[in-house]
Amino acid sequence: MRRALRRVALAALTAAALATGCAHAPRGRGPEVGPPSWALPPAVWRIRQVVLIEFGEARFPVQGYLELNTATRTVRLVALDDFGITFFRLTVAADGESVDYVLPLVPRGEEVGRLVAASLRRVYLGPGGVLPGAGEMRLEAGAGGQVVSAAPRSGRGWEVRYEDYRDVDGVPVPLGISYRERGGVSITIRQVSVRRVDR
Repeated sequence: MRRALRRVALAALTAAALATGCAHAPRGRGPEVGPPSWALPPAVWRIRQVVLIEFGEARFPVQGYLELNTATRTVRLVALDDFGITFFRLTVAADGESVDYVLPLVPRGEEVGRLVAASLRRVYLGPGGVLPGAGEMRLEAGAGGQVVSAAPRSGRGWEVRYEDYRDVDGVPVPLGISYRERGGVSITIRQVSVRRVDR
């Protein structure tokens, strides 16, 4: 049963990754916006995810358990395989990260852990500190006014895409997230369960 669920989740993530890849073709830029409400303090989010991490030829489908604290600007992540074995544990802050544990069998584990940590900083912490028209990161709004992408103001190097917003405790939260870095790691995230636990 677990293997069947894993195959279904992996197929869905692969389809999302392919669709997102197509969405990265050159396009006109949308209007610039400020931080999304889910990234603003004070809030503590607990998120269960299905994640596909791609690095070179390596592909790691994992289950992620993530806590985002917007007040302390920290992210903690535990990534597990289908059998509950921990691949790695990370703690990410706005100004650095620590790889708390990496399963010794993970190829280039420390490097993958650091790359995932850097991507999580851009995905979850970066948007909370953005000012329209200033800083290194630019947030772009879609037709509904929600943030649909984040990227360096130069437009080069990496991009985050946010989609499939749902209301969670009165806050619009993206359930689909993809991160692409040129020559680096690519991450496709499906946020299966999102709970606000600070109130």
